[in-house]
Amino acid sequence: MKKDGDGELVERGTFRFDPAAAAEKLAEYQLPDARDFLVPWLRAAGASGAKRVSAGVVDGALTFSFDGDAPSPAALSDLVSGLLGAEGGEAERHLAYGALALRRLEPGSVAAAREDGRTVIRVRWAGGGPAAAALKRLRAAYGMSETELTIDGEPVPDPAKAPEPVKAWRGTRTRVALFEDVLSPGDGRMRVYVRGALAEEVPVSLGGRYTAYVANDRFALSLSQSAVIKDARFGKVVRRLERLRRRLSHLPPSPATRARSAATVAAAAAAAAALAGLGYWAAARVLLP
Repeated sequence: MKKDGDGELVERGTFRFDPAAAAEKLAEYQLPDARDFLVPWLRAAGASGAKRVSAGVVDGALTFSFDGDAPSPAALSDLVSGLLGAEGGEAERHLAYGALALRRLEPGSVAAAREDGRTVIRVRWAGGGPAAAALKRLRAAYGMSETELTIDGEPVPDPAKAPEPVKAWRGTRTRVALFEDVLSPGDGRMRVYVRGALAEEVPVSLGGRYTAYVANDRFALSLSQSAVIKDARFGKVVRRLERLRRRLSHLPPSPATRARSAATVAAAAAAAAALAGLGYWAAARVLLP
């Protein structure tokens, strides 16, 4: 067997299941939407110390690859082994969570390999399957990451790295970036990330339309991998954010936020007027300066 990085295949495996032996165990770990199967794989990459993750359709296969530490040989041989056996760690568990969801999408084939220092997983369906939807959901989940992500060769921006946060801090484990956000519902929201992937969005009282991006790789996830366990670690972050409420509620909106709000309201009103028969340009003359 060759060492990593010499350009030759070093490990190869296929996707295997033993439903009779493992069905009861595996039933506990189900993403609500199977098309999110790439999201746990993104966490696996983060847990492996990856710096670059690539996803896209290559030669008819949905291909997901990342650098960093190699998964265990057992995980490469059988992607669900991280939940069924003692071998492996956090990265192997996330690979297994994604593999379980993928099974529900009935791919024609799935193969995992270690090639040129990267873990590469290739998924094929007859006719393309849900590849486009899975990539779209991966893009939406990416954020608060130390890992670069490209999809079909294009870099994906990290929303938490936008300029001019209202507040940002970085502790030993927790990172927070707080932004004005005209799309934030109600009194504010918190988007919680684990290993560079969105785990949950929850309302939080911030005194206005703000979004707090919060990352802590020690946050515990539910069995479905779709929520954060509301334990003491999580509660500490929420309390710190809510202590900002009084200060944030007295801050005037920034010029950029006022402009976005005005444009959003004008566009919505123009659309409503157009539907009512006024026509876009008539509505625009009334609503826009």
